[in-house]
Amino acid sequence: MKGRLGTQAALTATAHKIARIVYLALKHGMTYVRQSQEQYEAQMKEKQIKALRRKARQLGLEVIEKTSASVATTVAAAEQE
Repeated sequence: MKGRLGTQAALTATAHKIARIVYLALKHGMTYVRQSQEQYEAQMKEKQIKALRRKARQLGLEVIEKTSASVATTVAAAEQE
């Protein structure tokens, strides 16, 4: 946003966004639940996978997720070559 609007406008927009979130949280009595870094990263990974699948579907493609074991095998095979 900073690149498009400039530093001052980006700061104002960010402050406004935070203010709206806080207002809605207070208005509706939401409780703050702190996430661990691992939980946050897992949640972001799921969001990215969901977005990737949606984009692939729009392009007429299919996403096949590899398991950790096959990824490790692929990496080990690539390192041996």
